[in-house]
Amino acid sequence: MAVQSYSRDLTLHGQSLPSSVTLQDLASGGYISAEDVRQCAAMDITFYPTTSGSDPTFILVRVRMPDGVQIVALADGSVQELPR
Repeated sequence: MAVQSYSRDLTLHGQSLPSSVTLQDLASGGYISAEDVRQCAAMDITFYPTTSGSDPTFILVRVRMPDGVQIVALADGSVQELPR
């Protein structure tokens, strides 16, 4: 919901969507609470709002864990771990 609101607000103000937005960007814009960010502080979370839903292999969300493991959610609804 936060990414949808962020995307809608940028579009309403005539701004183009960036290729990615971080969890910290969403928090600083007031789209997600600081508490939610604190709970994920050890992770690097990036959302991709301009991803086309027509290709099921597009990455919607990438989470980089503290140990370097990357977990992605794809447009087809699957969640996968990427090799390091």
